[in-house]
Amino acid sequence: ENVIPLDILYEVMSKIASVDWGTSTLEQIANSEDVLSHPSSSPTIGWLIDVIENNNMVDAFRFVHPNAKGRFTCWNQRTNARFENMGTRIDYTLVDKSIAKYINKDEDCNKLRCCNYPINKDKDTNNKSHNTDEAAFHAATASGQFQGAAYHGGGIADASTAALETQFLGDPHTGIIYTPPSYSDHIAVSLFLNHDDWHKQHFSTSLALDVKCPYTKKTQPH
Repeated sequence: ENVIPLDILYEVMSKIASVDWGTSTLEQIANSEDVLSHPSSSPTIGWLIDVIENNNMVDAFRFVHPNAKGRFTCWNQRTNARFENMGTRIDYTLVDKSIAKYINKDEDCNKLRCCNYPINKDKDTNNKSHNTDEAAFHAATASGQFQGAAYHGGGIADASTAALETQFLGDPHTGIIYTPPSYSDHIAVSLFLNHDDWHKQHFSTSLALDVKCPYTKKTQPH
């Protein structure tokens, strides 16, 4: 059938028709009833929904961050899309519903990475929260410290040590780890469990490493 990916349609409209839809328009199109109900609009979304609904699974990210916007895990490097934060979230942590109760949902422990974006303690002030598109843009670009590849060649621009170290900022959380664009067009996702509850339920004994075990030795890189 005649189906075109939204990111390609966006690029066509921008470069040929000189029409800039903007994020809000793209979200409106993506979430429209015609798109969501069309069987061929996104086979991957249909597959994922089926896995979650029919296999009692939970998308850990949405379980903890239901209102987060602009949080992607992959961008088109050919078009430097990361530096406009025009991407897709295609890397998931899916957990069985029976395990979901162990996911830490404490807001103080699960702040999404935002690099240098100023977060207001009062969530109603200027809407500066971890869930906004602007906060996600800061996270994806390390607040402008990551730079895209030049179109005349040369590859992805080198990042400073300070920029590279932004991937380590923040406490353990269920969310996204913004590794540098030079690593991959994908970035990492994380899952934060309530350690004490999980440990009491599933581990009645402690674990010890048997350094003399031949099977253990075979797993060592040296």
